[in-house]
This record gives sequence, C-alpha cells and structure tokens, in this order.
Amino acid sequence: MIYKQALFQNWIGGMGMMSEKLMIEELYDEFRDDVYHFSLYFTNNKQEAEDITQETFIKVMKNIHQ
Repeated sequence: MIYKQALFQNWIGGMGMMSEKLMIEELYDEFRDDVYHFSLYFTNNKQEAEDITQETFIKVMKNIHQ
C-alpha cells in the first residue's frame, strides 16, 4: 500500500501543467478499478461499490485544489 501511495504522489506531481479536466479524467481512468474493487471487497455489494466509487470521484473533483 505504501508503494501505491508513493506511486500516486509521483504520478500527480508529473501532471503539472495538465488542465484540471484532463487531470480528473486521468485520475479516474487510472484509479477507478482500484476504488471499485476495494469498495466491493468491503461491501460485497456491486451497486454499493459503484455508488462509493462515484462518490469518491465526486469528492476528488470538489477537492482537487486542496
């Protein structure tokens, strides 16, 4: 997990001049499956895992500049 966090931080750092929309799309494409499978593992419910995944990326969009 620590490796994944370091990889994420380095990946975000390399996005420097990318537009916000493109950055969010890249984040979504890169981490959507991980978030979904993590949620599915804990909930054991496909619909709930999909909802959690969607809510997670909505929060990312709202807080991208913090």
